[in-house]
Amino acid sequence: YDQPYGTLPTPTGGTRKFAGWFTEADGGGQVTDADTVTNAKDHTLYAHWEDKAGIQLDLTAQTAAYNGAAQEFVLKGTHSGKGGFTVAYAKGGSSVDKPTDAGTYTVTITRPADGEFQAYTGTSTLTIDPLEFDKSNTSRFKVGGIASSILYTGKPITQNVTVGFYPQG
Repeated sequence: YDQPYGTLPTPTGGTRKFAGWFTEADGGGQVTDADTVTNAKDHTLYAHWEDKAGIQLDLTAQTAAYNGAAQEFVLKGTHSGKGGFTVAYAKGGSSVDKPTDAGTYTVTITRPADGEFQAYTGTSTLTIDPLEFDKSNTSRFKVGGIASSILYTGKPITQNVTVGFYPQG
Protein backbone atom coordinates (compact mmCIF):
# COMPACT_ATOMS: atom_id res chain seq x y z
CA TYR A 1 0.00 0.00 0.00
CA ASP A 2 1.19 3.53 -0.85
CA GLN A 3 4.01 2.03 -2.97
CA PRO A 4 4.30 1.43 -6.75
CA TYR A 5 2.80 -1.82 -8.03
CA GLY A 6 6.20 -2.83 -9.31
CA THR A 7 6.71 -5.21 -12.20
CA LEU A 8 3.36 -6.50 -13.42
CA PRO A 9 3.31 -9.68 -15.53
CA THR A 10 2.77 -9.39 -19.27
CA PRO A 11 0.69 -12.31 -20.55
CA THR A 12 1.60 -13.57 -24.03
CA GLY A 13 0.29 -16.01 -26.57
CA GLY A 14 -3.23 -16.59 -27.65
CA THR A 15 -5.01 -15.03 -30.56
CA ARG A 16 -5.30 -11.55 -29.05
CA LYS A 17 -2.84 -8.84 -27.98
CA PHE A 18 -2.43 -7.89 -24.32
CA ALA A 19 -3.59 -4.26 -23.87
CA GLY A 20 -2.69 -3.79 -20.19
CA TRP A 21 -3.95 -4.15 -16.63
CA PHE A 22 -7.12 -2.31 -15.57
CA THR A 23 -9.15 -1.77 -12.39
CA GLU A 24 -12.38 -3.16 -13.92
CA ALA A 25 -13.20 -6.11 -16.16
CA ASP A 26 -14.79 -3.68 -18.66
CA GLY A 27 -13.45 -0.16 -18.76
CA GLY A 28 -11.82 1.07 -15.55
CA GLY A 29 -8.49 2.83 -15.27
CA GLN A 30 -5.29 1.40 -16.63
CA VAL A 31 -2.66 0.43 -14.06
CA THR A 32 1.08 0.46 -14.82
CA ASP A 33 4.17 -0.70 -12.90
CA ALA A 34 4.83 2.87 -11.73
CA ASP A 35 1.30 3.54 -10.43
CA THR A 36 0.93 3.76 -6.66
CA VAL A 37 -1.25 1.20 -4.88
CA THR A 38 -4.04 3.27 -3.29
CA ASN A 39 -6.26 0.45 -2.00
CA ALA A 40 -5.05 -1.06 1.30
CA LYS A 41 -7.10 -4.24 0.76
CA ASP A 42 -6.36 -7.09 -1.63
CA HIS A 43 -7.85 -6.22 -4.98
CA THR A 44 -8.01 -7.63 -8.51
CA LEU A 45 -6.49 -6.18 -11.64
CA TYR A 46 -8.05 -7.26 -14.94
CA ALA A 47 -6.17 -8.07 -18.11
CA HIS A 48 -7.65 -6.32 -21.15
CA TRP A 49 -7.09 -7.69 -24.63
CA GLU A 50 -7.45 -6.31 -28.14
CA ASP A 51 -7.45 -7.87 -31.56
CA LYS A 52 -4.09 -8.34 -33.20
CA ALA A 53 -3.60 -6.44 -36.43
CA GLY A 54 -4.17 -8.27 -39.69
CA ILE A 55 -1.43 -8.50 -42.30
CA GLN A 56 -2.16 -6.69 -45.56
CA LEU A 57 -0.30 -7.74 -48.70
CA ASP A 58 -0.97 -7.06 -52.37
CA LEU A 59 -1.70 -10.48 -53.87
CA THR A 60 -2.04 -9.27 -57.45
CA ALA A 61 -0.70 -11.90 -59.87
CA GLN A 62 2.85 -11.15 -61.01
CA THR A 63 4.60 -11.84 -64.31
CA ALA A 64 8.29 -12.21 -65.14
CA ALA A 65 10.06 -12.79 -68.44
CA TYR A 66 11.89 -16.07 -68.84
CA ASN A 67 15.64 -15.55 -68.56
CA GLY A 68 16.90 -18.93 -67.38
CA ALA A 69 17.32 -17.69 -63.80
CA ALA A 70 15.11 -18.36 -60.80
CA GLN A 71 12.32 -15.82 -60.36
CA GLU A 72 10.55 -14.80 -57.16
CA PHE A 73 7.22 -13.35 -56.10
CA VAL A 74 7.89 -9.84 -54.75
CA LEU A 75 6.04 -9.07 -51.52
CA LYS A 76 4.20 -5.76 -51.76
CA GLY A 77 1.75 -4.01 -49.49
CA THR A 78 1.40 -2.31 -46.12
CA HIS A 79 3.13 -5.06 -44.12
CA SER A 80 5.56 -6.49 -46.69
CA GLY A 81 8.56 -5.22 -44.73
CA LYS A 82 7.60 -6.89 -41.44
CA GLY A 83 9.64 -10.01 -42.14
CA GLY A 84 8.93 -13.56 -41.05
CA PHE A 85 7.14 -14.49 -44.30
CA THR A 86 7.60 -17.85 -45.99
CA VAL A 87 6.97 -17.99 -49.73
CA ALA A 88 6.35 -21.42 -51.29
CA TYR A 89 5.85 -22.27 -54.97
CA ALA A 90 4.03 -25.08 -56.74
CA LYS A 91 3.55 -25.90 -60.42
CA GLY A 92 1.08 -28.50 -61.59
CA GLY A 93 0.41 -29.51 -57.99
CA SER A 94 4.06 -30.24 -57.20
CA SER A 95 6.24 -28.19 -54.88
CA VAL A 96 8.99 -26.21 -56.61
CA ASP A 97 12.03 -24.81 -54.80
CA LYS A 98 12.67 -21.89 -57.16
CA PRO A 99 10.52 -21.09 -60.19
CA THR A 100 12.76 -21.06 -63.25
CA ASP A 101 10.88 -22.61 -66.17
CA ALA A 102 8.17 -20.81 -68.13
CA GLY A 103 4.66 -21.41 -66.83
CA THR A 104 2.32 -20.42 -64.03
CA TYR A 105 3.21 -21.13 -60.42
CA THR A 106 0.89 -21.05 -57.42
CA VAL A 107 2.44 -18.88 -54.71
CA THR A 108 1.55 -19.43 -51.04
CA ILE A 109 2.69 -16.80 -48.54
CA THR A 110 2.52 -17.56 -44.81
CA ARG A 111 3.57 -15.83 -41.60
CA PRO A 112 3.00 -17.10 -38.05
CA ALA A 113 1.18 -14.99 -35.48
CA ASP A 114 3.34 -12.92 -33.15
CA GLY A 115 2.65 -10.48 -30.33
CA GLU A 116 1.26 -7.84 -32.68
CA PHE A 117 -0.03 -9.55 -35.84
CA GLN A 118 -2.43 -12.38 -36.61
CA ALA A 119 -1.19 -15.43 -38.52
CA TYR A 120 -1.31 -14.88 -42.27
CA THR A 121 -1.86 -17.12 -45.28
CA GLY A 122 -2.41 -15.80 -48.80
CA THR A 123 -2.14 -17.16 -52.33
CA SER A 124 -1.40 -15.67 -55.72
CA THR A 125 0.31 -16.65 -58.95
CA LEU A 126 3.63 -15.98 -60.60
CA THR A 127 3.73 -16.48 -64.36
CA ILE A 128 7.05 -16.77 -66.15
CA ASP A 129 6.40 -15.90 -69.78
CA PRO A 130 8.06 -18.17 -72.34
CA LEU A 131 10.87 -16.91 -74.52
CA GLU A 132 9.45 -15.14 -77.55
CA PHE A 133 11.11 -14.68 -80.87
CA ASP A 134 10.88 -11.34 -82.59
CA LYS A 135 11.22 -10.80 -86.35
CA SER A 136 13.26 -7.69 -85.82
CA ASN A 137 16.19 -9.13 -83.91
CA THR A 138 18.09 -12.06 -82.57
CA SER A 139 16.67 -13.48 -79.34
CA ARG A 140 19.34 -13.99 -76.73
CA PHE A 141 19.12 -16.26 -73.70
CA LYS A 142 21.12 -18.68 -71.59
CA VAL A 143 21.07 -22.45 -71.82
CA GLY A 144 22.97 -24.23 -69.07
CA GLY A 145 24.69 -20.95 -68.19
CA ILE A 146 25.99 -20.50 -71.74
CA ALA A 147 24.89 -17.36 -73.58
CA SER A 148 23.08 -18.40 -76.76
CA SER A 149 20.97 -16.84 -79.49
CA ILE A 150 18.50 -17.70 -82.23
CA LEU A 151 18.07 -15.54 -85.30
CA TYR A 152 14.46 -15.34 -86.43
CA THR A 153 14.42 -15.28 -90.22
CA GLY A 154 10.73 -14.56 -90.65
CA LYS A 155 10.15 -17.69 -92.74
CA PRO A 156 7.30 -19.91 -91.57
CA ILE A 157 8.27 -23.32 -90.28
CA THR A 158 6.45 -25.96 -92.31
CA GLN A 159 8.11 -29.05 -90.87
CA ASN A 160 9.65 -30.22 -87.63
CA VAL A 161 13.03 -28.64 -87.18
CA THR A 162 15.72 -29.46 -84.64
CA VAL A 163 17.35 -26.27 -83.47
CA GLY A 164 20.94 -26.40 -82.29
CA PHE A 165 22.10 -23.93 -79.67
CA TYR A 166 25.62 -22.73 -80.08
CA PRO A 167 27.58 -20.66 -77.58
CA GLN A 168 28.23 -17.08 -78.52
CA GLY A 169 31.79 -15.81 -78.68
